[in-house]
Amino acid sequence: MIIWLYLICAWFPLESPKASHLIEQMNRSISSIKNVQYDFVMDERWFNKIVHSESHIRVRLNPTAVYLKFIKSNSPAKEVLYNPELYGSRAQISIGKYIPTVGLNVSNAKMRHEQHHTILDAGFGKLNKILYRAYKDDVATFDRLSTVEDNIEFNGRKCWRIVMFSNQFAYVRYTVQKGETLSRIANSKGISEYLILEKNSMKDYTDFKVGQEILIPNAYSKRFVCLIDKENYVPIYQEVYDEKGVFEKYSYSKVKVNHTITETEFSKKNKEYCL
Repeated sequence: MIIWLYLICAWFPLESPKASHLIEQMNRSISSIKNVQYDFVMDERWFNKIVHSESHIRVRLNPTAVYLKFIKSNSPAKEVLYNPELYGSRAQISIGKYIPTVGLNVSNAKMRHEQHHTILDAGFGKLNKILYRAYKDDVATFDRLSTVEDNIEFNGRKCWRIVMFSNQFAYVRYTVQKGETLSRIANSKGISEYLILEKNSMKDYTDFKVGQEILIPNAYSKRFVCLIDKENYVPIYQEVYDEKGVFEKYSYSKVKVNHTITETEFSKKNKEYCL
């Protein structure tokens, strides 16, 4: 009987799940995360160059706290700690063990220099919102415009590979309203804040004014490649394209979800930290 089952599976292999089913499962999995830590490799396009960095990140949800240690980066910062419960709204920045810690707003121009996202986007929450919104906004054609591959291995993990396309990706005109920021515009529409900045040749994320007409993308990307870990359903690799090519590439390794947190994990009192 077992032999026959093996032969049947060999002749008629099981189909990969639909992309929509994987996105639904990923959404449920990420929504259940209370804390996560991982090693992170980032490659982001900043106008005409690629900015590369490697870091170790720890994230706690509700209440929010983030710890980041740079392993390789052009930034002078060595460690960043954000914990409003202990240190207010400013992120604590260490540039050396014997140099005083500096507090900066997470949206500060120095904090966001040559970066697409803020430290508050650490973890999988923002990515989940982007992909889930893309799916919900186009349920009828999402699976038709997506492909799924099985048995993909990445960083020693078994994954599904989803490739999502947006055939209608384009830029449209938008007038900045009173009280809006690029972040609010991007978050409300599920699009990339960086692409707005680049398309309009802005020098930084505050280089605009009320009433200004700007160009914004009508979708987050033209093509989105994602590897979803089969065990915990988190996206451990992303490759994001616009009309020019790749503008974001992220990979995660040594991912630990809902691990036991120590009392000093998000505190300057942690003896492992330089803060």
